Amino acid sequence: MSNVGFIGVGTMGYPMASNIVSKGNKLNFFDPFIQNEIFLTESQFARNRINLGLNIKFKKTPFVFKPSFILESNRKVSGETVSWSQKNIFVLALSIKI
Repeated sequence: MSNVGFIGVGTMGYPMASNIVSKGNKLNFFDPFIQNEIFLTESQFARNRINLGLNIKFKKTPFVFKPSFILESNRKVSGETVSWSQKNIFVLALSIKI
């Protein structure tokens, strides 16, 4: 039995990671993610939010730690004037799978 580290268990990585575990190996994984959300109101672009993060599973525990960073741009239209505001948010989340 080997200890294997794996980065990314998404669409392509999950089948490979499953194969590693099915062969009796221990698997530690880090699952990075990027999520882009675009919000429209009244047929106009209102906000764009990009979420960059990582899922970290602690071996032999039910804990998953998910640090992420959110970059958000908000667009506001007032008559002929268009203004933008930005938010930068750091998020720490801890999940417990029972």
